[in-house]
Amino acid sequence: MNCFFNGTPIDASPFNRVENICDSLLSSLIVDNAVSAKQKYFTNGDVMEIDKTDDRNIRLLCLDGGGIRGLILIQMLSVLEEVVRLKVGDCFDWIAGTSTGGILALYIALGNSASECRKLYFRLKDKVFVGSRPYDSEPLEKFLREALGEETKMSDIQKPKVMVTATVADQFPADMHTFRNYTFPEDIVDESKGKFNKRIFHKPCDQLVWMAARSSGAAPTYFRPCGSFLDGGLISNNPTLDALTEIIKYNASLDAIGKSNEKYTLRAVVSLGTGSIPVTQVPIIDIFRPDSLFGVAKMAFMASSLGQLLIDQMDK
Repeated sequence: MNCFFNGTPIDASPFNRVENICDSLLSSLIVDNAVSAKQKYFTNGDVMEIDKTDDRNIRLLCLDGGGIRGLILIQMLSVLEEVVRLKVGDCFDWIAGTSTGGILALYIALGNSASECRKLYFRLKDKVFVGSRPYDSEPLEKFLREALGEETKMSDIQKPKVMVTATVADQFPADMHTFRNYTFPEDIVDESKGKFNKRIFHKPCDQLVWMAARSSGAAPTYFRPCGSFLDGGLISNNPTLDALTEIIKYNASLDAIGKSNEKYTLRAVVSLGTGSIPVTQVPIIDIFRPDSLFGVAKMAFMASSLGQLLIDQMDK
């Protein structure tokens, strides 16, 4: 229904039109609310001054994974900096990132501008993505140590709060791990009760920034795992929901220890992706029990195709 015989949707479908109308109305509403909320921050002509009268009102920036397509993130951040005439890190109180977005989140949190991020990625392309994949992990690690600091710890980043996702891959089921430069929400409650929360991973004061970036960007078939970690995009390629959940947990922890007056109020969320890749037709993946040598070969090919599909889906 509402498609051609081969399943290709008809652009003129009434369902597509309704979806486009809803998207347009929602986008207009969001923009109108954002503009009305920001009008009072425009002074001295077209210069925007970021309101810092209440540190408990926060703005959240979320950066998706996507490999070298992180340049798309950088371009959007560059436009944002042109509008507000401030560095990205000065516009947000909390930054979340995954994979390439995680590297950017950490680089921004260290005080770098979008222009400096662009230079970083061109160097990354020239020094790390050399030859065909899988790429050698050693140049990547050397590059991250030079860019983020060999001895810089997560706790050295005072502002903004930053969280970077990775996948714990040495267990089943795999789980998401978040590298932070602040106290884990559950640890807030445990510390107030004099408990020791035995965690298998480093606390912010012990976690190296470049290692967090390396762990978040350990994409299968591109680079080797970083210890027990694989690319965060396997579980959370868009970290927005995880970041929102993190803030809710953080506030709940403050409630639990009687510090409700220190809770955060989320004022704005900016979630940036790495673009949409063209849709291409691929063979149907059909994995079955083989009954011949040809079937064995076909199943092996299909299993490989399934793995590639999952990896490519992560990059989207």
